[in-house]
Amino acid sequence: MWFGSSPAGVFGPVDPHLHSAICNPAGGTGQQSDTIIRTKMPTPTLSNARYHDASLGRRGLLAVCVYGAIFLALLAFALATPRGEFVLVVGKPGQSEGQVVELIGRAGGSFVAPGRFGWIAVAHSSAPDFVRKLNAAGAFLVLNHALAVGCLQKDT
Repeated sequence: MWFGSSPAGVFGPVDPHLHSAICNPAGGTGQQSDTIIRTKMPTPTLSNARYHDASLGRRGLLAVCVYGAIFLALLAFALATPRGEFVLVVGKPGQSEGQVVELIGRAGGSFVAPGRFGWIAVAHSSAPDFVRKLNAAGAFLVLNHALAVGCLQKDT
């Protein structure tokens, strides 16, 4: 027996008039009806977002770009934070290699390798406050030495 084919429904007795109106919308004459029952759907608003189109729009795209840029900046900051005894020292652009080596010496470190440019070098120190000393000595940036892979290759 199909659901709704008798006045006794799955959840108990059904009102015969309601049953007749649902199962035979043509008014109980046994003929099919072309009537479409329309329900009132909520009008899409900003507070009722589930009915909105799935496209992002300009505001959504801008938000994705802003949050993406913030994420990439935080990721770069986390990867560039100096860890360990080896650091990449970036002097002021235009400084000579000798000035950067002198800067590393003033901070109590030792010169390990030159960079692609004279103002970039890898330094070493076992002092826990070496990064702070490099910044106080005049280093433009002090980064994780793992970033030095591209900086250490000189053009031939």
